[in-house]
Amino acid sequence: ANTQPLICDVGRGEGIWVPFGWWHATLNLEETLAAGHQMSLTFLKEESVNELRSAFPASSSFIWQAMKYTKDYVKLELLNEEAVMHEPYNFYFLEYLLTAQVNKAIEAYRAGRMRDTRQLLANVRHRIEEMLSSLADLHTQGIVSSSEVAFVLQHVAVSVFENPLAMDPHLHGLQLQHDAQHLFKTAETYSPSDLKLLDRLAYITCQIQDAKACKSVLLKILDVDPTNRH
Repeated sequence: ANTQPLICDVGRGEGIWVPFGWWHATLNLEETLAAGHQMSLTFLKEESVNELRSAFPASSSFIWQAMKYTKDYVKLELLNEEAVMHEPYNFYFLEYLLTAQVNKAIEAYRAGRMRDTRQLLANVRHRIEEMLSSLADLHTQGIVSSSEVAFVLQHVAVSVFENPLAMDPHLHGLQLQHDAQHLFKTAETYSPSDLKLLDRLAYITCQIQDAKACKSVLLKILDVDPTNRH
């Protein structure tokens, strides 16, 4: 937490090599044409990943690579939790974790383990509320834009609650579509004129068969695009 960044200027005709696994950022001070290349981690073998994890224990990138070699579901979930802990604002890691937990809840539901199902979904919903709070704070501070918040929420909604397993029509009792609707409706508050977002919100709302809410969303679509008649 006390580590200070290394800052340098790269001039015309110069280049810089950033060591493997290092966090970095760039800022153009004027109109700039530059080329860059990032090395993929996919070529690493499992032994190398484990060595790098030991050398850089706080690097979520290496934790993420270790997950790809893990066949043990419990270990996989622990690694995912660790990646989220190190990078709480990396919503890709959180999305992956939420999807795994929703799928685990579905498996428990199908096996008749209702207590496990309720606990897993309660944890998912708690994490989602934490995510919404974090995004709201980042937006208030001007760190992320309204469209960026809306994008993250839509992406999480689609990946977590509209994956093939979660869309099983026999799972209505889990109210997963309501969770997706909640994320889409929140996204709409950040980007109320996004037609693709409104289309998704209309689709999920009408699927839930909430006639009043469905009509309301469809009218919003017509307000944004009066020529839209689909």
